[in-house]
Amino acid sequence: MPFLQAFFEQYPTPDVLKDADPEAIKEKYFRTLGLFRRAWWLIRLAAQLLDDPPVPHRMRNKSHNNTGPVSEVAHLVGVGEYASDAWRLFCRRSFYTSYDEDVEEEWKTLDPKDKDLRRYVRRKRREEQVSLLIADITTRIAGVTLGSSPAGGTRVILGSGVRVRRVARVGASAS
Repeated sequence: MPFLQAFFEQYPTPDVLKDADPEAIKEKYFRTLGLFRRAWWLIRLAAQLLDDPPVPHRMRNKSHNNTGPVSEVAHLVGVGEYASDAWRLFCRRSFYTSYDEDVEEEWKTLDPKDKDLRRYVRRKRREEQVSLLIADITTRIAGVTLGSSPAGGTRVILGSGVRVRRVARVGASAS
């Protein structure tokens, strides 16, 4: 992380990065990683972000025949299907919030092809199912009332009284 921190300290905004020397960036930050083209790519991305930034409700893609990933950032250099899906899952909602708009969380509808993004979507959907189940159980428990049964057991009434079962006292026989 020291490289990343140093990079952002030297180039804190796209405006600063777009005018940077790609050879200097390549030598200082990417040479040891073997990512020689990344410097050019980052400079192009910074310039494109300034010239044609993402706009709410303007869904785009790279191709002329309207295929490929679709999102507010899909038109940017270096943004393919994975990056577009990741944007939709992790960034889109906060992007719209910055414009005082609320959008549905994408994990509810998105079906990414990447296995790690699919795993994240499945986990989020399971978490929602569990929270809905807990809310349902809590609501049902709130409707439980206890009363005495004439047979000496405890009568448990769930909700509106539709389900009634007898619970025998210890040592008593259930009827």
